[in-house]
Amino acid sequence: MRKITSYLVTILLANLFSFDCFAQNVTISGNVKNSSSKEAAAAVSITVKGAETGTFTSDKGDFKITVKNLPATLIISSVGYELREVTVTNAAEVVNVELNPTSSLGQEVVVSASRVPQKILESPVSIERVSAANIRSAPAASFYDVLSTLKGVDVTTSSLTFKTPTTRGFNGSGAVRVNQIVDGMDNQAPGLNFAVGGIIGLTELDVDNIELLPGASSALYGPGGMNGTILINSKNPFKYQGLSFQVKTGIMNTDKKYRDVSPYHNWSVRWAKKVSDKFAFKISSEVIAAKDWLGYDERNYLRRGTDGELIAGDRATDPNYDGINVYGDETTTDIRAAVLNSIGASAAPFLKNFIDTLNNGGGSTGWFSTYAQTYLGARLGGQTDFNAHTAARTTADIGRPKAGTPEFQNQLDAISKIPISKGGGLFVDKTNLYMTEGQYNLSHLTGEFADIIVGANFKRYALNSEGTLFADSTGKIGINEFGAYIQASKALAEDRVKLTVSGRYDKNQNFKGRFTPRATALIKVANNNNVRLSYQTAYRFPSTQQQWINLNVGSNTRLLGGNKDFQNFFGLNTNTYLLSGLPTNTSQYQFEEFKPESVSTFEVGYKGLVLKDKLLIDAYSYFGQYQDFLTRTLLIQPNSGNVNDVVAALANNVPVSNVGKIFSIPVNSTSKVKTFGFGLGIDYRLPANFAVGVNVSSDELKDVPAGFRTFFSTPKYRTNLSVSNSGFGFQKRLGFNVGYRWQEAFFYESDFTNGTIPAIHTVDAQISYKFPSTKSILKLGANNLLNQYYNNGVGNSIVGGLYYIGFGYNIF
Repeated sequence: MRKITSYLVTILLANLFSFDCFAQNVTISGNVKNSSSKEAAAAVSITVKGAETGTFTSDKGDFKITVKNLPATLIISSVGYELREVTVTNAAEVVNVELNPTSSLGQEVVVSASRVPQKILESPVSIERVSAANIRSAPAASFYDVLSTLKGVDVTTSSLTFKTPTTRGFNGSGAVRVNQIVDGMDNQAPGLNFAVGGIIGLTELDVDNIELLPGASSALYGPGGMNGTILINSKNPFKYQGLSFQVKTGIMNTDKKYRDVSPYHNWSVRWAKKVSDKFAFKISSEVIAAKDWLGYDERNYLRRGTDGELIAGDRATDPNYDGINVYGDETTTDIRAAVLNSIGASAAPFLKNFIDTLNNGGGSTGWFSTYAQTYLGARLGGQTDFNAHTAARTTADIGRPKAGTPEFQNQLDAISKIPISKGGGLFVDKTNLYMTEGQYNLSHLTGEFADIIVGANFKRYALNSEGTLFADSTGKIGINEFGAYIQASKALAEDRVKLTVSGRYDKNQNFKGRFTPRATALIKVANNNNVRLSYQTAYRFPSTQQQWINLNVGSNTRLLGGNKDFQNFFGLNTNTYLLSGLPTNTSQYQFEEFKPESVSTFEVGYKGLVLKDKLLIDAYSYFGQYQDFLTRTLLIQPNSGNVNDVVAALANNVPVSNVGKIFSIPVNSTSKVKTFGFGLGIDYRLPANFAVGVNVSSDELKDVPAGFRTFFSTPKYRTNLSVSNSGFGFQKRLGFNVGYRWQEAFFYESDFTNGTIPAIHTVDAQISYKFPSTKSILKLGANNLLNQYYNNGVGNSIVGGLYYIGFGYNIF
């Protein structure tokens, strides 16, 4: 059972001390309702025109606000309602206001596109937004699943709680080219340099909205945003107060295909309290309990370092069978080929030489020698592959403890306590990340010339694996980064054109500083119709592992970071050769500068409302070029100092780890890769609260050099369809949402496995019933309604149907 509990305590404290010696303060009370349903309108913004004073309505629609004097004009606004201004002349009268509902298409306010609030229609770059209302109505058990319905977004599912969203290619479990920021804080696991999905972060109840910037976004948000930046914002305790809870329960694995039917439980609670106009706090907690999806890919895999492939065969037909998710069957030598090439020869000397090779192979163990001798003897005696394999397996398994027995558990416990650095399985990660950031808007000083904002941030990584992953056995390793940015924007031609330029400089102590510019233009072609043009750049410093990893992975092979200290410590500047270049290239390897990778992107887009503001169209097309790709290469250091020993081993099919030390090091590729793609989204509001939506997007590589592995791992085409209703039936309390997602088959590449991922078709659905008086909702839903098993990566979890019923109290 997997249980995840996260606690988030947020305290907002601002302007604790304010003094006004001359004004006579007046308190205004009021109530806000929906003019259509007559229901209380909660979390509505109340501000005083011409002042900075503001508050929000309670869950009953009530509010109180203090002004310096009367008359005062209140601005009453909320997404989904028409803005109203009310002038108050008598504080003794209760201000009762009714807001008229209106379409929210294109009216959402976003901040991430330019770091200042603006309507999403007026964003100068592509942006996607998910609100708390979208999460409530989505046919999804997790808010991360909602991201997969956005155009151009792919989500790689590694487990029930570990989902990795990315955009514009380079998918995988752990996206190092995507920034994920929660309430302004970088949410990466600092020892991994990528966010780990729902394991660390906000609870679903506390998510107010999610903003996603596809593609390059380093100019405002720093290193790492090459394929997007995701900003998750929590609910303001001043705005959303009181006790809220949500309970979901359901079932998984209903067809028992991979494991028995299992329950799914998700409980979350949130409590927020406004203590005064200056102070508020909130506490939230979530518990998830379920038996996770299993990786169950039994396809046969031919391993060739990091360049393997899927091949025909299974356990019954291939003695060298290596199932992707079948563990304990990996080998370093294909004994079948050796035997078949030797039938008819003298068995005794051949058998001895072969077993000697196995015993010295590094990747083999004692059981395999026993297996090989029995197998070879059976094949040389004329038995079939299958019979020889069965006999050899039976012999090799003698004395092997079976899983679940005390003997097996004792061995497992023992090896789990031994650090990886000493041959065991214990991995320690106590790495910390410290971050501070500030921003200041200078527009009140520079407004006549341009609206200008400036900002800066500082990060410090403290690597601490106690020698199990990093080269930190003697103590923590510190890495410092700092960055600063400036942005200027100017409206021209009677506000029909808005130009924005941005620039950012970042410095990592181990690399040269980098400057990333951005330039955008927003052109108003009609009311609520805008064309956008942009040039954006992004880059990524090598990850903490790419800098400082020092890990022995067996078979005389070691993963190293690109730091020059490793080159000196292991003597890699002499007697070292590029393994992939042998036997033809026997020149010693020459190290090049180790530096960040980068991307430059050009984009054109359009977003607008038509058909009386009932149809929203959002389209984009982009072209990008990546350079200095960070990848890994294999070097070998001959034990004898003579490269000819390695050449001879290759010629005789002897593992090269017998004759040399192998090092995997990160390097920058000299090849440049181009990407291009497009996206189109259409949302249409129909009568009677019906809505339909469709989006289609495409991402593709261009000019990839022969033999170059990009790890693009992305479908060329994908599409989403949805049909929903936000209110029908008795008092418009019923609602539903049905979504369909399709993506094309694609070739998946990773450091561990490569292979084709079949096309994916899924249907998600939910039907709900609202209880307006308590702001509660009852929902019956299904992820993958038709239980069509799929996975997003070779060897990843195979995802089936999840069927649930949920109840949320005080959640809207």
